[in-house]
Amino acid sequence: YQRGQIEMLQASKMAAVGQFAAGVAHELNSPLAAALLQLSLLEELSEDPSLAPNFKIARDALKHAQHIIHRLLFYSREGGIGSRLIDLNMVVQDTLVLLGHQLRVEHVEVRLELAEDALEIFVNPNDIQQILTNLVLNARDAYSPGSDSRAALIRTGRQDGFCWVCVEDRGMGIDPAIRERIFEPFFTTKEVGRGTGLGLYVSR
Repeated sequence: YQRGQIEMLQASKMAAVGQFAAGVAHELNSPLAAALLQLSLLEELSEDPSLAPNFKIARDALKHAQHIIHRLLFYSREGGIGSRLIDLNMVVQDTLVLLGHQLRVEHVEVRLELAEDALEIFVNPNDIQQILTNLVLNARDAYSPGSDSRAALIRTGRQDGFCWVCVEDRGMGIDPAIRERIFEPFFTTKEVGRGTGLGLYVSR
């Protein structure tokens, strides 16, 4: 009972963090756009051609920040935005943009083997992105603490009229004794604060 309360509290905290992040992303959009505009004006007024590489570095960094915020806002929208035609490969790549910093900090190498052709499917893209986020973070957590080699492989493809995506790792695996419980809500083998026990439940 006590563990269930802790997990419920953690899930509530994660939801609050998501709402806060969306609000911060909205607030950052305007100053980033203003910075890009001022940078463009400065570049036009500059008479020193040697500064061109510096302007490009600054412009690329601001645009990269805008792209991350755009993906964050897209991900934070409510699931009721509805289904539409999307490219599964693009959803994979957008998900990794959001998770990129976290994976780099924790030294997780993600390798992609995506289908060469676009994999167009009619779904709610937020749902697919949430599933991919859960699976990639589970792959990250599948390794022993302090493991030198932490990697995940994401593959996509098409077979018999269906598109598929697969997330693989070479971690410890799932103990057969608990394998039947992994889709239960709030069931987790992770330490408190590391996981809510809702990832696979929500994904399913």
